Amino acid sequence: MFISLKEHEIDRIFADGDAVQAWHATEVRGADGRPVPVVQMEVPSVPGLKIDVEWNQQFKASRLGSTIRVDLAGSIVLFDRQLARDKTLQQLADYATMRLLANTRDGAAAEDGVATILSLFAPNGAAPAEWTEFDRAYLRGLYRMRPDQDHRGVHDATKSAFLRGLGAEPED
Repeated sequence: MFISLKEHEIDRIFADGDAVQAWHATEVRGADGRPVPVVQMEVPSVPGLKIDVEWNQQFKASRLGSTIRVDLAGSIVLFDRQLARDKTLQQLADYATMRLLANTRDGAAAEDGVATILSLFAPNGAAPAEWTEFDRAYLRGLYRMRPDQDHRGVHDATKSAFLRGLGAEPED
């Protein structure tokens, strides 16, 4: 279950808290979907040391797009049964949906005062009964983004999706 993860990604999984661990198994591929081969290269500054590196030989005559993509191979969410005992099946399903469909952290938006199902295991226990309009807007915005779009654009995409959901047109 951890084969595609780097050490820092495994550390992040367990730093999220005791109640839930969630992660995505991913594969780096070329823009056309071909696997990116791993080759051994010598480190010039350290004689005799060789490291494995991904070597993408694809070319793209543009700075607007990427020559690689990261494909989602699988998603995993594990709940601690003891800490999930007082949660409803609806809450657990909605929470798992958010963690499976998006690369989110436990309670991240709740820290900003936003009502979200991701606050389900927050220490203050003020979780909604089900996923919120913000949660749906976040996923709508995320999945409307281009695959090669900068991840920082998710804020704007979420805001636009949220305003559309309220019947308002987003500002440019």
